[in-house]
Amino acid sequence: MHEMLGHHHFMVGDYATALSHYRQVIQEGDANTEVKKRAVVCYVHTRRIAEAVLLFEELLKEDVDCIIRHNQDRYGCPCPEIIDEYECSLRTDEISQSDRIALGILWSFCDVHRSHEWFTEAIREDPGSAFLQSVLGILKDRIAVTPATSHYQSDKGATV
Repeated sequence: MHEMLGHHHFMVGDYATALSHYRQVIQEGDANTEVKKRAVVCYVHTRRIAEAVLLFEELLKEDVDCIIRHNQDRYGCPCPEIIDEYECSLRTDEISQSDRIALGILWSFCDVHRSHEWFTEAIREDPGSAFLQSVLGILKDRIAVTPATSHYQSDKGATV
């Protein structure tokens, strides 16, 4: 029941409510990959980056392809809209470390190359981060076999 309600709220853009349902599914031990991916997006959208990082890292370790090969059309992925909104809200001279990580996470669902760019920016601020080193290692391996194309389209209709 919680999974279905979470998906409903996710699809209508009520990420805080969706997250509460997804958290319940995760706590009950019934979370599949899709629930976890959507929970990561909800955590980022609600600016709960530390929690997003933990779940994102878990997903990467379980199955990196569930993120890198994510089919946004099939799952009604709101990442393009969230990315646009998130990036537009930032002032380039005031991008925080958590913003870099959040954008790295969101871009991982749409474009592994852009994700790598944001995580590279993040590791410059914190070169000792085991999380960032791990993510960049995984992404580097995927970039080697992933063409530099994106299935993300900006709000202007151009593929980014």
